[in-house]
Amino acid sequence: MAPNAKPSIPPIQWAANDHNLVWLLLAEIGKLKNFRVLFGKTDADNNTSGESKIAVCKRIGQVLLPHLFPEHATVVRERIRGKINDDFVKPVALRRRAANPDPNSRRWQPTMIPIDGKNLWDQIEKEWAFFPSLHSILAVRPSATPLPSPLPPTQPPQLQIPSASEAEANMQAPSVVTPPLTQTETAPIEASVKVKKLPQKRSFEDRIIELQEKTIEAAAHHEAEERALKRPMRLRTEP
Repeated sequence: MAPNAKPSIPPIQWAANDHNLVWLLLAEIGKLKNFRVLFGKTDADNNTSGESKIAVCKRIGQVLLPHLFPEHATVVRERIRGKINDDFVKPVALRRRAANPDPNSRRWQPTMIPIDGKNLWDQIEKEWAFFPSLHSILAVRPSATPLPSPLPPTQPPQLQIPSASEAEANMQAPSVVTPPLTQTETAPIEASVKVKKLPQKRSFEDRIIELQEKTIEAAAHHEAEERALKRPMRLRTEP
């Protein structure tokens, strides 16, 4: 390398791994501390962040290309700045001018969406896959000073703590409530009521005694009937 030659690095493989470095670059651009410097202020005199675009590109290059940054910090910074300017800033500016050729015309206002807006979006996304992500970043205005809330700060309501005498007067003994029986608890009771008592099982001796009692009862009844029939006959035969 000649003494006065500028240091050089191989081309950055932006398209490798499905444009992984480009997506990482968009993520870094979307951070507020970087975005408000790169896109937030159009007038350098109004830049209140205290950083320059060169410093932001340097910080982004250190994140994206840590293996090249220590020895080629300036070259990496310029590559990052060129990538942002060529692939993001210029395409957006060209598309804005194409979409609004006459911004002073009364027939078209910047807030209006043209008839072919959907087709235009699809066409841009087809040609430039990073457009939706970049559009979501550029849609915000990080440089706008947030307005204070019109409502005054409110204080939480003060707690009304009662005195000891009031608290004692309001205290009530806890009432003991007998919990109602659940369906599970009442089921055995209802079942015991509905089920009839089964007769006790009798032995063989009990059955013999019962049969003898019925036989004696039948014989006594038969004897009483015979006596009732014989009595009128005796009355007839007597003189």
